Amino acid sequence: MYRSHDTLITVLARSTNIAVGAHPVPSRVTDDILLPFSQEERDFIDTVSLRCRARWVARLWARKEAALRLDGPGSLGLAAETNTLLGGALDGTVTLPPAPSGLNGVSTAYVHDIASHPEPIAAAVDTHISTVYAWYPNRTGTVHHIPSHN
Repeated sequence: MYRSHDTLITVLARSTNIAVGAHPVPSRVTDDILLPFSQEERDFIDTVSLRCRARWVARLWARKEAALRLDGPGSLGLAAETNTLLGGALDGTVTLPPAPSGLNGVSTAYVHDIASHPEPIAAAVDTHISTVYAWYPNRTGTVHHIPSHN
């Protein structure tokens, strides 16, 4: 389970470790927001239309956070060294940089974008699987299934 601001999100996947990342869409994109992104990610963000830029920043951060959390506490310090664009990796493959000792030693994360939520959410697993299942309750208590894709 993952708590994102005032929303509790439940994410499940079969026979694998899983981590979740989410980030609200910033009101604007500033240089300091881009610090934890790789140069390739920053270059990509520069090419995105101004109208979509903040949403892409949030989406890439959610991917990055999920992938790095899969490796354990403290791995977010490697954010700028982790590229989550998924370019030619149609299976959502993200190669993680070597982690400091004491972490889980995960070298590859498979990232799934989870759609249909007010803020970008991503789930990372350590085994290549096609589907991650996610649910969240809305303010009235109705539970919604959120499809994933990578």
